[in-house]
Amino acid sequence: MIKSTVFVLAMFLANMKITLNAQEFEVDGTAKINVMNQATSSAELVGRESDGTLVLMSSATQTYSVGDFAHGGVVFWVTPSGEHGRVASLYNIQGVVWSNEFAEIGNSAQSTDHGAGNSVAIVSQSGHTISAAQHCLDYAFGGFDDWYLPAKNELNQ
Repeated sequence: MIKSTVFVLAMFLANMKITLNAQEFEVDGTAKINVMNQATSSAELVGRESDGTLVLMSSATQTYSVGDFAHGGVVFWVTPSGEHGRVASLYNIQGVVWSNEFAEIGNSAQSTDHGAGNSVAIVSQSGHTISAAQHCLDYAFGGFDDWYLPAKNELNQ
């Protein structure tokens, strides 16, 4: 069994940086790093030698196009800048009621652009027990669990 001390740094095109908030991160076996919501992404895995020197152990960059399989589904839209995209699930959830609640939610779930917020507002209703939005939020496939019921304009790109 080999233990390596590594530092994980993921870089996004939007000049954002995510770092692991720990002095040491030990991996016994393999580690999986998911970079989400990026049409182009890069990641670097940096290790520390016994003398303290940092060394690049691995580097990867991935660019996605419409029709690519990625993030547990199929890429169906990418921004003109290439910085962001949207993925549709490979599977349809069938036989699900829209919702057990039919009261108007109001503006909190009527966005034509933000399905994730709409989905959360739908399941947050008083009396809610089951809905298509809940099934989408609970869905997990291919290591990804950030699914939601899309808003109208998210499908009309």
